[in-house]
Amino acid sequence: MKTIIKTGILLSFCLIVLTSMTFKPKRIIFFGDSITQQGVSKNGYVTLIKKSLDSAKYDVIGAGIGGNKV
Repeated sequence: MKTIIKTGILLSFCLIVLTSMTFKPKRIIFFGDSITQQGVSKNGYVTLIKKSLDSAKYDVIGAGIGGNKV
């Protein structure tokens, strides 16, 4: 009987630990010049890619700055 209780407690603990773990999404960063900066606009390529990917798995970031030289 004690073995069953210990097993139940161990399984409950494992379930709590697994459900409390948070998985961070992978980041995709587009960096560059003014073309990349425009990619973040309403119909830009960065926005389209962001919409097509699962937001729970991927974090898409557009980091373009006009005049930058990469």
